[in-house]
Order: sequence, then structure tokens, then C-alpha cells
Amino acid sequence: MLHVWNAAGEELVSVPVEELSSVRSLKRDLQRRCGFPRFRQVLMHEGIILDDGATLVTPGDAQVVLLPFAPASQEDMLTFIIAVQNGLVHDVEEILRRPHDPNRPRTALVHASTRGHVEVVGLLLEAGADKDGTDIDRTTGLQHASGRGHKEVVRLLLQADANKDLADCQGRTALMYASQRGHAECERLLLKAKADKELADKDGWTALIYACSQGTEESVALLLQAGAQSDLADHLERTALIHAASRGHVEITRLLLKARASTGFADIDRTTGLVHASVQGYAAVVRLLLEARADEELVRETGKTAFRRACAQGHMKVARLLLAARVGGVLTSWCACSSRSWRRPGKFGVRSHDGMLPGSTSAVTAWQEDAAG
Repeated sequence: MLHVWNAAGEELVSVPVEELSSVRSLKRDLQRRCGFPRFRQVLMHEGIILDDGATLVTPGDAQVVLLPFAPASQEDMLTFIIAVQNGLVHDVEEILRRPHDPNRPRTALVHASTRGHVEVVGLLLEAGADKDGTDIDRTTGLQHASGRGHKEVVRLLLQADANKDLADCQGRTALMYASQRGHAECERLLLKAKADKELADKDGWTALIYACSQGTEESVALLLQAGAQSDLADHLERTALIHAASRGHVEITRLLLKARASTGFADIDRTTGLVHASVQGYAAVVRLLLEARADEELVRETGKTAFRRACAQGHMKVARLLLAARVGGVLTSWCACSSRSWRRPGKFGVRSHDGMLPGSTSAVTAWQEDAAG
């Protein structure tokens, strides 16, 4: 057995020599058991300082001394941060062995995480770097790594117990960063670590809303499988389904509907996902929403239905889909009234009491043909 003592003569650990491959492995064991960063440890045997690469073969006694951090000038910190940014593993390790405070400058771990330098991140964590340290925007290394898809860095930081739910100055968490940019592997790691799926940023955007807005299909699927709530709304009262529909994301709309997202919610302007999709002419999304029995008669305060707004934009395919869905009441009376009151078409469209509605004559014709049939 190898017995390790501190300077006060207290035995810290007893380790079978055969379990240790080198002095470095003993220092790591001491760090794990006692919390001493290995770069600050000096191990001595019979008054001789042991090199990290030395092999331990003889049982006996060893003494550990914990060194204070060496003073660091501005030039020293600049040299250190350049080595970190460029992923110079050997140089970083040599500087840390002085020993150098890994939190000077405090952004060292953030820089290494942002650039995906896995070995450097490992060294900094081993040296005791603040795993939740931030840059000027209050963005952590975990957030930067998640947003750039550096999954091994994310794994290391989570293993080091980095706070997965910290938010930056805009309220965005690591899961939001990963979801927005479609880094599914980082999402998996964060969700496995129980990252909060329902947190929202300053605009009320959740990770699911970010994924739906950006069209990152795999991210949406992962979040829904993890039980993310599909009907949470942002500061404009737009749900994930409204975001997906308004951008024409067909597969994401299908995933949300399968997860029982409500089609009946409207945003702050009283506009539903169906109306948004109709205005933009996203026929495939409109078809999905109609199949899900979306309420096409939930209108804005101005009285414009999904059909009327689709006509106004000249989206005849969408208008015909709405007609085929046998929209009644508001739509029928509006078409009948419009067919009687509109003037003859001009160069830019038809002028009605509501202004220029390009292509609307075709919509009325389509309605009349459908009604006759």
C-alpha cells in the first residue's frame, strides 16, 4: 500500500500501488477523493519531488503539498488565452503546472468550449476552472458548445456538473441554443441530463418554439418525445404550431399535430396557424391543418377568414382547399356578397369595399363553380 500524508501529518488516502500507473494517476485519484486540483499538487517520496510521468512501484509513504497559484502578469494571461484559443494542449498543460489559475482570465473555459477544443476543456476542468463561467453576454461554455454542436465538450461539461439551465442575457439556455441550430446530439445529452424543456427566454420562446421556427425537424421530434409542452406561447401569444405553420414547415406541423398540439390558438392579432399558412400560400400546411379540423372561421377582429386572406393574396390553391373543406357560414355569405358587389377587374386586381384584393375574382369564380357542383 502507498500511504499519502499531508503537511500536517494526517493520512489522506491509502492506495494499492498496483492500481496506480504513474504519479499523474495518483494525483488524479487525490483530486477525485480530496478535491485537490492535480496541477497544484506536489508529491514527495523520501524528500524527493516525484515527476508526473514517474512510475510508482514501491509501497511506502508519500507526502502531498498543495501549492498556491503563481502570480500572473497581463502578458502571462495573454499567452495562456492564446494557447487555449488555438487548442495548444501541451502549452496549456505546461502553463497550468506553474500552477496558473485557470480562471485568469475567467473566459478561458468559454473560449475552449466555443472552439470545441475537447482536451483543453478537460485540462481546464481538471485545473478547477469555473464550469459555469460566462463571457460578457453572460453566455457559458455549455451554451456556446451546444450552439455549435460540440457534443464531446457538452458531454465533458455535463459530467463536470455544469449548470444546464443557466440563461444568457437574453434568457436563452443551452437547450435553446442546441434546438435553434438543430444539434440533435447535444440536445440528447442535455435532455438526458434533465435540462428543463419548458424554460422560456425574454420573448417567451421555448426550446420547442426555437426548433419549430428554424425548421429543425429532428430537434422538434426529440423535444416532443421528451414530453415538451406543445401549446406554450411566446410574448406574441404564438405557439410552436403557429410558428411552424407561418413558415411552411410541413413535417414539423405534422409532428406537432401528432403530438396533439391545438389548432385553435390565435396570436395577439387573433391570427391562427391556419390563417398564417393561408396568407403565405403554404397549401401543404393548410391541408394538414384542415385534416386536423382547424377552425377556419376563427377570424381576426377585422373579420377576415383564412379563405378571404388567401384570396386577397391570390393563393387559389389554398382557397380551393378551403372550399373543398366545405367552409360554411361566414365564408359562404362573404363570397355571395362579394360576387354581387365587386367591380370589374382592373390591371392590378379587383377593387372592393376593403381595397385591392389581387386575384379575388378567381376565388369567387371558384366558389361559384364549387357551389354549382
